[in-house]
Amino acid sequence: MEHRKCLREQGLKIPEPKTGEDGMGVTIDGGSKSRKEMEKAFKACQDKAVGGGPKELTQAEKDKMVAFARCMRKNGFDMPDPKFEGGMAQAMPAMKPQEMKKFEKANKACESVGR
Repeated sequence: MEHRKCLREQGLKIPEPKTGEDGMGVTIDGGSKSRKEMEKAFKACQDKAVGGGPKELTQAEKDKMVAFARCMRKNGFDMPDPKFEGGMAQAMPAMKPQEMKKFEKANKACESVGR
C-alpha cells in the first residue's frame, strides 16, 4: 500500500485493490506522464515496493548462478547459463512436465552450489 501511495504522490493514477484481490497486479494510468517521468516515479518509490524493488546482482551472486547452472547440466538437467541484462538475471524457460524428475534430481545434487 505504501508503494501505491508513493506512486500516487509522484502523479501516477494507481487504483486501490478491491476487497478479495491480492493487490500484487496493478494497472497504472500515467495520464500525460512520459515514459521517462513514469520511470522516475518508480525509481523514487522503489524502496517502498514489496521486497524493496529490483536490486542489481553482485558479481558473486552472478557467479553462483552460473555455477548452479553448470552443476545442473553436470547432473543431467539441461539448464542454460543465466543471461544478465540491466543488472538482473533473465528467467529460465518454462520446464516441460517430463523434465521435472531430472530437474528434481539435479537440483538436489546442486543444493549447496549457487545458494
